[in-house]
Amino acid sequence: MTGPIADDVLIALAQHRFDQADRADATQEDCRQLRDIFSAVLQRLREKVEITRDLVCIG
Repeated sequence: MTGPIADDVLIALAQHRFDQADRADATQEDCRQLRDIFSAVLQRLREKVEITRDLVCIG
């Protein structure tokens, strides 16, 4: 089992998937992989927003 990946790694992976899917000769698999990573990026963003919201409410 693997642990959560670091933010920088997630961003780099998402950028790579985006670049692959944005090519003129992109395959359906490239697009599927982009959709798969997009949900992880959204979840991470939700977590960051929640943490930030909690910090603002405390301060």
